[in-house]
Amino acid sequence: MTKVRPSKIAVEPPRVYEPPAFTDPHQVTSAPYRREPYVRITFPDGRLQDAKVRRWSPTHVLVLWQNDPDRPPHSAWVPAGWVQRITREESSWRDPYDFH
Repeated sequence: MTKVRPSKIAVEPPRVYEPPAFTDPHQVTSAPYRREPYVRITFPDGRLQDAKVRRWSPTHVLVLWQNDPDRPPHSAWVPAGWVQRITREESSWRDPYDFH
């Protein structure tokens, strides 16, 4: 059995772009566990990043992605206008724990 190094599973606290991501916890919604949608983020500098949605509020989306499998994943609250929903098949990054 392969051991997973903590660096592979530890997630840094999410970065928040254009805060606040929400003003009341009741504004935050989640998809069913392991069935969260995929999105393509367009950052203000034009950089694209495919990610998986963890939570959302009326103004922001909490996304998760991992560029390097030997480093911890990234998470961030980004403005909803920065994301476009895509299919799992369209995503350049896929959560290895997805239900198929």
